[in-house]
Amino acid sequence: MAFLPDNLFGLLVAAAFLAGLAFLIGSAQRLASQPYRWLERARMLLTVIEAGLERGGGAERAIIELSRRREQSLGAEFHLLAGHLEKGIPLGEALDKVPGLLPANILGVLKVGLQIRNLPRVLPAARRLLDESSRAQREAVGDVSFMAAATTIVLVVISFLLSVNVLPKFQELFKDYEVPLPALASAFMAHRDAWFIGLAAWLVFIAAASCFY
Repeated sequence: MAFLPDNLFGLLVAAAFLAGLAFLIGSAQRLASQPYRWLERARMLLTVIEAGLERGGGAERAIIELSRRREQSLGAEFHLLAGHLEKGIPLGEALDKVPGLLPANILGVLKVGLQIRNLPRVLPAARRLLDESSRAQREAVGDVSFMAAATTIVLVVISFLLSVNVLPKFQELFKDYEVPLPALASAFMAHRDAWFIGLAAWLVFIAAASCFY
């Protein structure tokens, strides 16, 4: 990269950092929301089962009818379950064929209800387990957010010390010996404002995501 002008190389480094930051933000958002989507889909399945039982048409019929609406937010696992039910497979066996649809503890409760032929009796217990899982997930996200925020703050402090106390002295030393500062250090000094803005944006994202979730 030595053939590139210093300012162009610095811009490329800053652009690469911002692109990496955007990728991290998107990945963190997807990872953080995935458990919630899983739990909400499980909650929706319990609601569908309960509605089917209350109408008297059966849980299987309610699941099949809802799947036929082709609602994408239900997830592929829900439609796969409905497909098994349409083939005449009992609900318990169909649930076993779609292991990613429900948490293991919720699946166990439903299997007990199917064994005793009394699903309405176990649905409240399944909902309580879902509520407990949701609370545990929120606490876990809070812990991860705290660690991410603390790590970012440490990175800000280290970057500040480097830009104020360390790298300027190296610049003077390298200048005395008429040796150019390494390209990465030079790019950091030339575009440190963008670096700090990126870190500040990351902290804001962590705070906003924590409040939202």
